[in-house]
Amino acid sequence: MADTKLRREPFTGEALLELLRRPEPAPISAGIPPLGNLSLLIAPAFTGKTSLVCWLAMARAAGVAPWDGAPTLAKGAALILSPDEAVEQLVRRMDGLSRRHPAGPLEQYAWNLHVLGPDPYVDERELASLRFDSAGLARLGARLERATTEGHPFADVFVDAYADVLPLGESENDNGSATRIGGALQALAVKHGCSISLLHHAGKPPKDTPDDADVRFLGRGASALAAKARAVFSLEQITEMPWARRIRTITNLGKTPPAQLFEVSPEGTDGELSYFKPIVRPLPRQLHPRDFLRDGQEVTTTELGDLLAPRLKLSGGELKRATAAVRNEWVKLGLIEVTDGARGAKLVRLRDDPERVTR
Repeated sequence: MADTKLRREPFTGEALLELLRRPEPAPISAGIPPLGNLSLLIAPAFTGKTSLVCWLAMARAAGVAPWDGAPTLAKGAALILSPDEAVEQLVRRMDGLSRRHPAGPLEQYAWNLHVLGPDPYVDERELASLRFDSAGLARLGARLERATTEGHPFADVFVDAYADVLPLGESENDNGSATRIGGALQALAVKHGCSISLLHHAGKPPKDTPDDADVRFLGRGASALAAKARAVFSLEQITEMPWARRIRTITNLGKTPPAQLFEVSPEGTDGELSYFKPIVRPLPRQLHPRDFLRDGQEVTTTELGDLLAPRLKLSGGELKRATAAVRNEWVKLGLIEVTDGARGAKLVRLRDDPERVTR
């Protein structure tokens, strides 16, 4: 940015073309917020979104990959704004996660972790500043600016959660508030080159909502919030596998990564989160779509049932229900895509990289 031509407003001509010489952004990875942009992380209550944020912040602070197959994060400072959860509780959560985290013991990188939330030693006026009215957003901008000036800029900022930073009296259903706050956070992310992740609660899904429902519309309240984010992640529970979580992604920053399934606790436990480990293990019931489908082949759900019948040894209504369960499982694991065909039929085909979860 030293070239004064790049300081012109608006960009045009040579200055405009100069933007193409900047380094290209990294590909989007499931669950990892992109630098220089606003991300939205949507999940139902008690699914583990705060634990995921702690896990990612710890990886950033230590400069490690958060899990196998993910890119190594450049070491940097991470800021967690937690208006609702006590700082002590968050730190104890991180300490527990550190026992299985690739970053190792918390003491080795704690200086790169910054947490602001309720505590007996925190001034209430400081907590009041976490409300994202115009003054609160200005204070967040000043905090990011000060960190940069002091030589320790924040690489990641996590806000937990949207409902807790709304100005008093404003509603999650207000598209005007969502547009104002989302737009301001995206502008701050671009200005400071950091990722800003806004956590958000999922709404109660309508009855018979499909497992592959559009990620953009899972959040509670105003739809404008997802429209302002450049990447939207959903963290989802797997009913049949309480020890697992699924992350799905939608983004306009490049190729959307496939859904990724994570083991978060030892199988057979009650599912309390203690780590994030990508699942590469045999599928339940030892069924894999490559056993039944060829590359490029599209089949209806009825045809899929015919292909599964010899292995499932079922027929009639039982086969139909079992086929739907297997199809939904494959969708959750990111192995197949389901699209609408003629006359309401559902078409099933392999994803481009169905070996993400191996047999």
